[in-house]
Amino acid sequence: MSLRQAIAALRETPRDLDASEPTAWQRCLQELFATDASRVLIRGELASPGSVAAQPLGQLLDWLAAVPRGPQKAGVLQKFAAWWQREFGNEVDPPWSRALDDYRAELRTIRGLGPETADRLLLFGPGLSVVPVDRAMLRITVRHGWLDLPVADEQAQSVFLSGLGSSVAELQDGVRRLHDVGVAFCGRVADCEHCPLKSFLPEGGPLSPEAC
Repeated sequence: MSLRQAIAALRETPRDLDASEPTAWQRCLQELFATDASRVLIRGELASPGSVAAQPLGQLLDWLAAVPRGPQKAGVLQKFAAWWQREFGNEVDPPWSRALDDYRAELRTIRGLGPETADRLLLFGPGLSVVPVDRAMLRITVRHGWLDLPVADEQAQSVFLSGLGSSVAELQDGVRRLHDVGVAFCGRVADCEHCPLKSFLPEGGPLSPEAC
């Protein structure tokens, strides 16, 4: 069975949705810190890229002290805010009019932003059509036979973009669902017996169960 069919099955279970409508800047902060926006934006000074970029690192460390893993990411937040200000000024919901690959390449040059994190910011911040491929998702697709190792970026993007949905909302929802299933059931040791995607495994069980 295909990845598209598996995602359709996962979507039969409702997900809790955030009713708020944060800005692209706020959504990027939410993804960068892997926590809800209200906890990240505990100080008004973080509400705009200009205010973040202008602060000394020590001040950011103080502001982020109460955020889980906040101090460890203060440096990358400052660099990301400086990049944003150069690109968009202090606008928190700007149009992202350049080519996707340009943004991907530039964000990946920021020390501390890996390829998966950069793509996550682009998908969930401005809502660009790119899939952040994390290890949990990679394990699912390799073990189900939807991707083969070694996985090239272009190949992974093609498989995920065609399998998760045609709209940005579907991509975001599909990434969330697939990541959650991967974390819960597809770790280094797979728990296929209890996984909601068990019926989508190839005959004979998971492929390359020790991979990824």
